[in-house]
Amino acid sequence: LDPSHKSALAAWYRERPCQPRVRELGDREKQLLRWSAAEYIAARKAGTVSCSEYARVLVDHMLWYKDTQQFVVTTYDMAETIVDAARAMDARAEADGVESIGPLYGLPVPMKGTMATVDFPSSAGSALLDKCFAKQDCDFTALFKRANAVVMGKTNVPDFAASWVTMNPVNGRTMNLYGNGGLTSGGSSGGSAAAVAAHVAPVAVTEDTGGSTRHPAFQNQNFGYDPSRNHYPNGGNPGISYTNDQIGLNAREFKDVLLLDPVLLDTAEEHRKVADDMAVRANTDISVGTPLFPFVELDFPEDAYNFWDLRNCRTSPALRDKYEQAKEVLAGAGVRVVEEEWPEVPSEWFGRPVNAVLETLHSFTGQVGEWVRTWLGADVSLSGCRT
Repeated sequence: LDPSHKSALAAWYRERPCQPRVRELGDREKQLLRWSAAEYIAARKAGTVSCSEYARVLVDHMLWYKDTQQFVVTTYDMAETIVDAARAMDARAEADGVESIGPLYGLPVPMKGTMATVDFPSSAGSALLDKCFAKQDCDFTALFKRANAVVMGKTNVPDFAASWVTMNPVNGRTMNLYGNGGLTSGGSSGGSAAAVAAHVAPVAVTEDTGGSTRHPAFQNQNFGYDPSRNHYPNGGNPGISYTNDQIGLNAREFKDVLLLDPVLLDTAEEHRKVADDMAVRANTDISVGTPLFPFVELDFPEDAYNFWDLRNCRTSPALRDKYEQAKEVLAGAGVRVVEEEWPEVPSEWFGRPVNAVLETLHSFTGQVGEWVRTWLGADVSLSGCRT
């Protein structure tokens, strides 16, 4: 964008969000909106709530917060299909017994806007792809469907998840409900995190390359689960690197992450073994790395493509103090705090050694192009740019 267009777009982002209205809720609505995923599942199994009643309350709450741009616009347009899917779950439970819709019993789960889905458009935050449906569900969405979850639309993301702030020209800027309109919801999974924080859903799918699950969780007061590479299947999610990208979760209660993980992966026995191991593991056996780049101090080389215009960025003094305090608490508890930077590695792209984090990102545009071609079959062209 030329400077005049950048200025106009920045003004549009500032003016578009509005402070959400206070919503008057009945006792039953409050009860359902406060439920964790585990509490909903227990109630559905007991027959004290239907899939459609729960979905109706969540969808109405989602639509109430529409102006905060937690979801992409096409999800708001298609919101009734979420309730329809829940009604179909109820019909199956009525015909075949409630266990036929287990183990997730119609739990509504928002999918990150980057993920390939057949039920909702798969735009990855790009206006070019706003009406494109995937040819098949991404692997992680397929796991949720197999476990009888209801896909609760697609959450807002920056274009192709390439920012720590969730905004794009077609879906607007996702607000942080804690900030009275003045705080970011983080990114790139800001839509998922904001929806969980607003009690639109108890848990939502995220994805992380360089903080995209963790940043929004921190900024929206959620738990963020960014597991190790390939813990969850990543097929059908456009990547930024071949080493760091990983599907994850945001939840208000971590017990919901512990509930979903064995259900989706059939790893209940592994979870029991790990719980036994952790009960006897000492803090001195745990190491935590605390590099400054890229989360505390961030600068890009002059010859790197830098569409964020980020130069010599530093955390605020107040946040840096909290960071140092957290390190002190960990060290005081016996955890080994490793204060080292990522090593420099040879880079054919730059023609010299660079920080290893930078080197992981050189495949970004190629991976996005391959995702568009393979999963969407979309007739668009994405020109290459230098990372």
